[in-house]
This record gives sequence, structure tokens and C-alpha cells, in this order.
Amino acid sequence: MKHRRIKAGETGFSPVEMLVGVAISLLLLLGLGQVVLHQHRTLRMQEELGRMEDAGRFALFAMARSIRQAGFHPGASTDESAPYPADGSFQEGAFIGMGEAALPSRSTLALRYHGLRDGTQVNCLGVDVKAQGLQVEQWNWSQAALQCSTANNTQPLVPSVEDLQFALGIDQDGDGNVDATALAEAVDRWTRIASVHIYLRLVSQEDGLSDAPQAFQDAQGQSVLPKDRRLRRTFRTTVSLRQPLP
Repeated sequence: MKHRRIKAGETGFSPVEMLVGVAISLLLLLGLGQVVLHQHRTLRMQEELGRMEDAGRFALFAMARSIRQAGFHPGASTDESAPYPADGSFQEGAFIGMGEAALPSRSTLALRYHGLRDGTQVNCLGVDVKAQGLQVEQWNWSQAALQCSTANNTQPLVPSVEDLQFALGIDQDGDGNVDATALAEAVDRWTRIASVHIYLRLVSQEDGLSDAPQAFQDAQGQSVLPKDRRLRRTFRTTVSLRQPLP
């Protein structure tokens, strides 16, 4: 086996030069890794914000559709148009209530209306109401999810819910206009509810998506700085009841 002779003036890499080359390569790999990690986190942020935006819009749409049905009755000429009776969670004549009487909460709202068989109504689960008579639905925040309950079924509809609060607009003098606003747990005249204000806050399932804690506004409009680095998205809307006051 022949070995190539190193001619005069020819030299290889010295140990110092090799170490410098390795160090430069490591720095380049480290920088590339940081870029990849940043891009991955940015992608996760965009995906999570998009998910929360879609979930929040769906939640507001579903709750508003359900609330607008509250108090519906077929017509003044039928027996079903009579004022609603007292029924545990509901006062006499009321079609909006707090839900389960044993569990009063500003995060729970119950409503009732008369069903039709003509396929024009859907309940809070998106299922056609195909039965006449009194229908009762309840919205609540439980196990970090927005849940809806009908007579025989309870389903979580939106996950990763951090807060849900209902504030009710009250028509105190019966002129059809809102004169005062109160949290559901403080309302004592459920027959005079004219509107429902919804506050919903969603939170990302994954922590560490932001570089620093992100402030948000609570239901009372106060700025809050959390201790984690999760993403949050708040949603608000006010739904006017279309049914006449009893």
C-alpha cells in the first residue's frame, strides 16, 4: 500500500483549527434549532388561537340561539300561551331561571319554551325539537367545559372553558327597556328579564405558548395578569329576549 508523501509546504488542519471549525458548526446548529423551535411555537400559537376563536364563536352562537327561544309559545289563542307556572328553578311566569335550585350560580342559566313539531326549532344540543309542550334547557360551566342539558341528555359542547358568567338585563318598569343589570345569582325578579349578557373565557390547553404571561379582562372588565403563559381569549355578547314579558 502506497502512502502519499506530504510535500514541503503542505500542511493539514491543526488541532486548534479543527476545534474552531467544530465550535462554529455547533453554533450554526444551535441557531438553526432555535429558529425551528420558534417557528414551531408560532405555529402552535396560531393553531390554538384559531381553535379558540372557532370554539368561542360557536359557543356564543349556540347560546344566543337557545336564549332567543326562551318564552316562546305557539299563540295567544292556545292554552299553552298562559304564563309559565312556578317550577322549582323558575318563578311564576318566568321563562329564564338559574337552573338547579340547589346549585345557584352565575355560571348557570336555565330557560324554557314551548316546542313545535314543524321542524323549525332545535334545542341547545342542535337536535330538532319534535315534541309539543314545555321544553327546558340549561347552560352551565362544569369540568372546564361549556355544557348543555335537556330533559334526558347532558353534553359538553366546548372544552377548555376557564370562566362563564351570565348577567341579566332587568326591565323594572315593564316598558321593554333594560333599567338595571345584575348577576344571575342576585336576580329576584325573573319575570322581568329582558336581555342576557354572556361572558366566556377560553384558555389554551398547552402552557408556555407565549414568551410572558398575557393579561386578560375578567367579567367585570378588570385587567388580570395570570401566573402561567397560556393563551386566553374572551368573548362577550348581549342577547335581547324576543318574547314579551309575562
